[in-house]
Amino acid sequence: MIRVDCQSHVFPKPYADILLNNQKYLQTSKDNDHYIIRYSNLQQFRLNPEMYDPRHTIREMDAAGIDVSVISVNIPGPEMLDTELGIEGARVCNDYLAEVCARYQGRFAGLASLPLQDVNAAISEFKRALNDLDLKGIILFSHINGTPVDDPQFEPIYAMAQSRGIPIVLHPTVPTWGEVIKDYSMIPMMGLMVDTSIAML
Repeated sequence: MIRVDCQSHVFPKPYADILLNNQKYLQTSKDNDHYIIRYSNLQQFRLNPEMYDPRHTIREMDAAGIDVSVISVNIPGPEMLDTELGIEGARVCNDYLAEVCARYQGRFAGLASLPLQDVNAAISEFKRALNDLDLKGIILFSHINGTPVDDPQFEPIYAMAQSRGIPIVLHPTVPTWGEVIKDYSMIPMMGLMVDTSIAML
């Protein structure tokens, strides 16, 4: 029997550096080795890419008896960025995922990030991630920078995934309606789960 962890993350430092250039809703600054990621005035996270080292993940997997981890790049996804940065960011994320999966063969399966703010670019990156990089699925956040996941513009991506039998993994992100629950850390405690439930429904 193979034991699979269906939810694990990486965070490539080159992608974290791309976040520093975003000019709109999502703002990122640097504090020594940490990146401070702000979703407007709703939520702030401190991120250290070294904490996502796959060698550390494998040690934890071995300790827990996990054979394979399904990995993706954690929030914020490239769909939150200015369009050109999002396209570049998705490529950086997916190249890194493919590199990790190849380096630790048999231990990881990668889920592609897509620049969904540009559907044509997302389709191109989807094909590249599956055909050239051998990633095994795509990660879909609970909204696309405020646009619901059932917006008709995304149908070609879902149709392609369905026709090829490619899994789509739904993942939380900071809800656009988080203003009403931003106090007392309620966004990470329950807002992420509620927003994901809305997207799934």
